[in-house]
Amino acid sequence: MSPTAPDNDVGVMAKEVMASVLMAQPDLMRQAASGDEEAARALAYRMLEKMHFTSVHDEVLWERAKQHAKGYDAGNDDVWTLGQLITGAKCYLETAFIQLTSGKPIPSCFTHHKDWPWHPSTFKVESTPRRHLIKTIAMLVAEVEREEREEARRA
Repeated sequence: MSPTAPDNDVGVMAKEVMASVLMAQPDLMRQAASGDEEAARALAYRMLEKMHFTSVHDEVLWERAKQHAKGYDAGNDDVWTLGQLITGAKCYLETAFIQLTSGKPIPSCFTHHKDWPWHPSTFKVESTPRRHLIKTIAMLVAEVEREEREEARRA
């Protein structure tokens, strides 16, 4: 991805894909048109959770779109210049590793990884190693995008 070509930004592509899918849904369009943004967003999440992903790429795009929708977008990511996004990805990767090597789910008493660089409540323990791996990849994509924007600003 080139830092000078913002249409190649994974987050932008994910938003466009998800928006086109969602806006084609009559129920969501009615909710959004009525001005009830919260209800429209809740409906969108329910619809997207039911989607079947055909590839890991689609799943990572969806994860990035969810991150953007929650405010973890370029503006937020650009604040973390000391490796926090990489550290966050490492936390999800290590959690996936524990699940894969133990063959057991993460215990309910485990609420967050000890190295998690943000507030513990923002670490989400997933039920499968795959979900942790998808989050790992999405966070690494966020870091690469952040570095590209930083390089573009310096150029």
